[in-house]
Amino acid sequence: MELRHLRYFLAVARHRNFTRAAQELHLAQPPLSQQIQQLEHELGVQLFDRSGRQVRLTPAGEELQRRATGVLEQVDDLMVATRDIAAARAGTVTLGVIPTAAGVMVPHIAARLRALFPGVELIIQEAGSTTIAALVADRQADVGLARLPLGDTTIADHIESETLLVESLVLAVPRNHRFATRTAGVAIAELRDEPLMLVRRDQGTLSDLVLDACAAAGFAPRLVCEGAEIDTLLRLVAAGVGCTIVPATGPQMMPHLAADIQSVPLGDMPGEPALRLTLGLIWRRHGYRSHAASALGSIIREVASHSAAANLA
Repeated sequence: MELRHLRYFLAVARHRNFTRAAQELHLAQPPLSQQIQQLEHELGVQLFDRSGRQVRLTPAGEELQRRATGVLEQVDDLMVATRDIAAARAGTVTLGVIPTAAGVMVPHIAARLRALFPGVELIIQEAGSTTIAALVADRQADVGLARLPLGDTTIADHIESETLLVESLVLAVPRNHRFATRTAGVAIAELRDEPLMLVRRDQGTLSDLVLDACAAAGFAPRLVCEGAEIDTLLRLVAAGVGCTIVPATGPQMMPHLAADIQSVPLGDMPGEPALRLTLGLIWRRHGYRSHAASALGSIIREVASHSAAANLA
């Protein structure tokens, strides 16, 4: 048995189709079928049920799929580790990041990485926290910046996390809004009749945190927009559509809107819970991390520390 046999087998197992697997592997279908038959002959078992229109795994095939996946992951780790020793400052490193952290922290992270490792290419993937965690768990991102705690426990079981900083939430309102001069802050209960806009539910805990706070104050918010990114919501605030609740770093992403919107402290009122979001560094629990990925983690910690010191959180 050779490693290529396992890779061929897993491709067919994924697609449940020899033609699509052959296309992925850049092979003709007949040679692929022959390779799978050779593997079955060597093992002395049938791996696929080919009797129907769709190829199905036999029980033996299901067991091989489970074990072969782990074997090839270990082989991939070995290859990465070996190459990393030979060229520790070359290659790519992938960072998954939520939009607010991308706008405020990533420029500093990228500049620091470039200065220390000029031969390393930084790939950035922006998404919500749930998606970032899935990318890290699936090895499509080396490290991630996401909201903690991670909601999907299935994914969280494969992730290690570390708290970087805790961000306050603010109420963003138009400059002519009655709350714009409220330096002492606004209570959640005062938002009962305000037109409110919220980010996508899949961006982590922000929407749930706001909705839970409103429910605790005895009302359901009057939503006029839901599902946009933070930068879009801030533009809508500047246009006078309504108000929104975002991390304190959010308005800093849009300095050109400073003349049109005002950030007001939120939730730190007697009898109301303080509204906070935790930003964390996440990485895959098991498996090798390249030198560049480990360095990226250290750079992120350094930038987060400076952000907290500068009262960005």
